[in-house]
Amino acid sequence: PYNGAITSNPVTIEVAPRKQAMLITDVGSMTIQFEYELAPKHIENFIELAQRGAYNQKWIHRIDPGYLFQTGCPKGDGTGVRDDGKKLVAEFSDAPIDRGTVCMARLETDPNSASCQFFITAARMPQWDGKYTVFGKLVGSDSFETLDKIMSQPIREDGHPKRSLLL
Repeated sequence: PYNGAITSNPVTIEVAPRKQAMLITDVGSMTIQFEYELAPKHIENFIELAQRGAYNQKWIHRIDPGYLFQTGCPKGDGTGVRDDGKKLVAEFSDAPIDRGTVCMARLETDPNSASCQFFITAARMPQWDGKYTVFGKLVGSDSFETLDKIMSQPIREDGHPKRSLLL
C-alpha cells in the first residue's frame, strides 16, 4: 500500500472450533462454554466421557444450597471414578470461581484426583480460586435459570436432593 512506502507482515487468521456441552436435566438445560486455554486435558477428558455416554442418566448427587451442585459420579453417591480408574493432573489457574463456573471435583487431600465428577457453582467462591481446575462456564440466561432451579431443590441432611434429578 501507499506505493511501497509502508510495508506490513501478512495477516494469517486461523479459525479453531470451540465446543460446548449441553447438560439437559429434569428441570431444564445448561450450556457449558469450555475454557480451552485453562484446562485442555480436563476438557478432553470431559468430552471423551460425554461421547461415551458416561454422563447419561447420572444423578445430581449433591446440592450445597448457595454454593454448588455436583454430578458425574458413576455410582451416584459421590464416591465413584471413571471405569478405567484414570485420574487427571490438576490444571489450576488464576481464573476466578464465579457463579456458573464449571470445575472438576477432586479429593481435598489430592489435587491430582479429578476423574469424572464435576460441579457448577451458584455463587462467587474466592476461597476456591486456584484450588480446583476450572474448565468451563455456563452461558446464556436459560443456563442460569436452570442452575437456580437446581439450587432451589429440597435436600436431605446429607446434601442429596430429596427427589432424583437426572442429567
